[in-house]
Amino acid sequence: MRKIVHLISCFVEAMIRNIGGSAGRRIRYWYYHKKLGSCGKKVYIDINVTFLNPHSIFLGEKVWIDNGAILMAGKPANGRKTDIRVNEHYQFERGELHVGNEVHIGPQVIIQAHGGCEIGDKLTIGAGSKLYTLSHHYRNTIDKADTTKYYFGSMTPNEEQFLIEAPVVVKSKSAVGMNCTILPGSTIPEGAWLGVGLTIKRNSLKPDTVYTNMDEVIKG
Repeated sequence: MRKIVHLISCFVEAMIRNIGGSAGRRIRYWYYHKKLGSCGKKVYIDINVTFLNPHSIFLGEKVWIDNGAILMAGKPANGRKTDIRVNEHYQFERGELHVGNEVHIGPQVIIQAHGGCEIGDKLTIGAGSKLYTLSHHYRNTIDKADTTKYYFGSMTPNEEQFLIEAPVVVKSKSAVGMNCTILPGSTIPEGAWLGVGLTIKRNSLKPDTVYTNMDEVIKG
């Protein structure tokens, strides 16, 4: 029975995903606000948006999810060696994606929240940016004596994969420019602005600071 329900859901989502205009937005809101973990008012879901495990995705009010965005949540599958790290700024459960109020998720953004992701209020995740909470690694970071060769391949056997997992937090009133990459364990502090194309890997960023090519420029 569950398989039948899942197949019906996949069919419905395929039908409504590319309906344009305000009618499409209304239909998708009506459908997804029942599927999501929570969904506030004035949530706009544009064409070709994909949700993976929507029950683990929580949206505030006045949220715009732009064309082609992919939002993935849910706890990762078991069976692979994983270095699970803590991000002291993350306050929710593993596998959850929490988006605050007055947020724009830009076109073609990927948010992979299997390790947990929190996005604050009053900000935009720029077009083409990617937030990852789970990533393959070439060696075992827990056991240095492990000489196994690990592969960057989700389709390889579990014993040939090693992963690093840590939540990502983007605090309120910050900004993530176009084509940025935010890696596991990173926190973008309140009021920090990231320029185009930056890669953030657990960097110690400062609040209320603009970053361009990782050279900081104090706002004011």
